[in-house]
Amino acid sequence: MNQLTKKGHGTRKHVQILLQQHRGELFVSTMKSKGVKPSDWLREQAYYFLEENLPEELYAEAKKKDEAQWREVVQNRLTGRAISKIVRAIRA
Repeated sequence: MNQLTKKGHGTRKHVQILLQQHRGELFVSTMKSKGVKPSDWLREQAYYFLEENLPEELYAEAKKKDEAQWREVVQNRLTGRAISKIVRAIRA
């Protein structure tokens, strides 16, 4: 892995990989033929690797924290939309 960054992706980690041209094209076309987004498949493989190669409690704790963080993000979006709706109604 050549890069881990938070820039532009909120709390998520951005992992970038470079594949050789022909194998990369083969990978992308294979995923498309299966109706799967390449990035989704790679993400699931990374999570599967962690689940299989780390102590169960360590992976479970990280997953629990990620799920709690996701719920917070969703709640913040809902709150933001509700506030925006109220502001629009006041301005109207």
